[in-house]
Amino acid sequence: MSIRAIISRYAVTLTVIVCLIASLQSCRQRNTGRTAATVSPKEFPVPKPPSMLTDEGDIIRWLGEHYWESFCSLSGRTDSAHVVGVRLNDVREHMAAYMQIIHSLSIEEASRDVAQLYDLIAAAQMRLFREAQSERGGDTIESDNPEAKVQGGAFYETMTQMVCGFLYDPNSIWRSEDLYLPFVSALVDSPLTADEKRPGYRFEQTMCSLNPYMSTAPDFSFKDARGRIGNLNSVHAGHIILFFSNPGCQSCKDIIDALCSRTYLDSMIQSGRLAIVNIYIDEEIDTWLSYEKEYPRNWINAYDYKGVINSDELYFVRAIPSVYLLDSEHRILLKDAPVERILAFLDAQQTKEQNN
Repeated sequence: MSIRAIISRYAVTLTVIVCLIASLQSCRQRNTGRTAATVSPKEFPVPKPPSMLTDEGDIIRWLGEHYWESFCSLSGRTDSAHVVGVRLNDVREHMAAYMQIIHSLSIEEASRDVAQLYDLIAAAQMRLFREAQSERGGDTIESDNPEAKVQGGAFYETMTQMVCGFLYDPNSIWRSEDLYLPFVSALVDSPLTADEKRPGYRFEQTMCSLNPYMSTAPDFSFKDARGRIGNLNSVHAGHIILFFSNPGCQSCKDIIDALCSRTYLDSMIQSGRLAIVNIYIDEEIDTWLSYEKEYPRNWINAYDYKGVINSDELYFVRAIPSVYLLDSEHRILLKDAPVERILAFLDAQQTKEQNN
């Protein structure tokens, strides 16, 4: 199953890509005109697919693979406002466009493209090191020399932190532990990574390896407000939303409101096509019991009475709320996903059923 199918609301059509890139380019041209009296920033080199490519899928795949090649061949200053001479904000906007592109590809294709992006960043930083040393008249750095002191490059730090922010920040709409995994794995092994950051990256690598795409969601027991005990494996439905929440949490309320805004979900739950399992995983059980009546009554609302989810790290719940989407065989389709992606998937399912 492709990410395109899961997040159809966010899936990028060729028209959207062309319009987005064109708008970014026009903004840069206007900005450049305003700064003509000073040193003009470089324009981001917009990737241009070969004219022979006409199929939308082929063009999107080409963009996923080649989006950063020209940018990573640039030379120039990297500081708090620029990356190799290109405005930092422009680079961020193109990173957002790139995220839209890779999220319309399969997990396998997108993971390969993210790994390649890291390789481009690392190779560019090594080239920049060599250029800087050559300008100073020093010896060049051989990229295959493990003893070379190559940590701390501004380009490398800026670009890797940007990618980390898009793919791993809990508040990012593009967060994806599955896509972050190849990137953080490269960070762990790279000589360019600062030694003090390596343990943190290694921890993230371990946690992102937990419950990958299409793996079976770990079973656990839960207890509801009436004291009835159940477990995840006993929940049977066409799809399952696994929702880790806290009582009174505003972000949790927002997700509940978003799900309840889709009135067709009630019929999906009633017919067995969907189940929503809302689990409290912390220790203030009395607070949860007092609040439990606020949850929708056709959901499974319960708490992790054994405390195994956090202590045994069955699930890496980085922040509350956290939402998973499972298929009928309890395989993970989306892990810690923004609710918009969950809704996009459900909307697509509803539309498909209406058209049949």
